[in-house]
Amino acid sequence: MAFFLALLLLSINLPAQDTTTQILSKEEYLKKSKSQRTVGIILLAGGVGLFVGAASTFNLNLNVFGSSNYTKSDNTASALFAVAGLGAIGGSIACFASSHKNARKAASLTMGSQSILIPRQAALVTKVQPAICLRISI
Repeated sequence: MAFFLALLLLSINLPAQDTTTQILSKEEYLKKSKSQRTVGIILLAGGVGLFVGAASTFNLNLNVFGSSNYTKSDNTASALFAVAGLGAIGGSIACFASSHKNARKAASLTMGSQSILIPRQAALVTKVQPAICLRISI
């Protein structure tokens, strides 16, 4: 009963969580992109290594002509290594995609200056002001 009560209290509090996103600086996006790319490379290399190792230890054992000395071999470990390798390769694809997304965000944030018009003594005067530009591609 206490478990269900705790679950009910937790589910009531879930919508109250803060869902705002924080805009990072260009350097932070580049650092995040670089670390995700490094993780992607490590996962890709490990996944390919696991898959190649599993393929090299896989014993096919074909009984083509019905030979009498046929023995069935256990390939469970090889199959598990192959599945783990394919999972690591899939994870590396996700890391590369996220790295590319963060690199594009870093490229779209720029520091620049823009000129604004300020009224001064019955006239408009142009003044240069620093600005952070966010380019949104559609």
